[in-house]
Amino acid sequence: MSVWITRSSPDNLATARRLRSAGLHPLLFPVIETRALAAPLMGVRPDALVFSSIHAVRHHLAEPGLLDVPVFVRNEEIAEAARGAGYLSITSTSDDESLLASLVRYAVPAAGTIGYYCAERTSTAVERALLPEHGRIERRNVYRSQPIGEDRMRELVERLSRVGSIVLHSSLCSDTVREAVQRANWRGDLWCISEQSARGFADLSGVRTRIARHTTETALLDMICSRDWRGRRKSDVVLMTRQFDRNANDNEPGWDEFN
Repeated sequence: MSVWITRSSPDNLATARRLRSAGLHPLLFPVIETRALAAPLMGVRPDALVFSSIHAVRHHLAEPGLLDVPVFVRNEEIAEAARGAGYLSITSTSDDESLLASLVRYAVPAAGTIGYYCAERTSTAVERALLPEHGRIERRNVYRSQPIGEDRMRELVERLSRVGSIVLHSSLCSDTVREAVQRANWRGDLWCISEQSARGFADLSGVRTRIARHTTETALLDMICSRDWRGRRKSDVVLMTRQFDRNANDNEPGWDEFN
């Protein structure tokens, strides 16, 4: 069984390793690019900092006077990036976003301030979950996600015949993936992290959607790896669509095998 994974780099490498251990063969191909945005400094000293993703850490401008402010993130990959940026106190919650919100609300005073670094299109629902009573969020949009261009879309469509399944980690990739699937007349299993990411595929003939029980990377991979892959063709492929960071050397676009 072949799978196309829609997770950004370098997070997609951990995904690839786990799926490789299940007997699959990943390929890497970004469908979303990230670009840094100019954002104002915090201006105030917040009681806590939250990063929405590893890209938020990469693209934000670290302020020396805030490196000792407690940082809260949803997984260890983001935590490691924050340590590399110089932050001293970091708490991660193993992709448990409900626990993340609870810990932030517990740590921040009722009228406190949370500094929130995120993408331009990050949902405000996350902010509402984090917000303490009578507190405030200082949101900084530090990067923008945008789909690949037509040249790379054509390359992707030509190669979809090598792919038997698709894994969607984010609704941000849904429109691009749907376009590629339609243009290639692709058929197979679509493994989705959430109902939102699966919604745009309900009317596509031959595309079977499967949705994780929880909106986490762990639940998504547990769903995929619980399937018995023994006896599948040795050439089965996992195609990984990752976000391509134009400011990072490890995200050069291309069709790469994961070994």
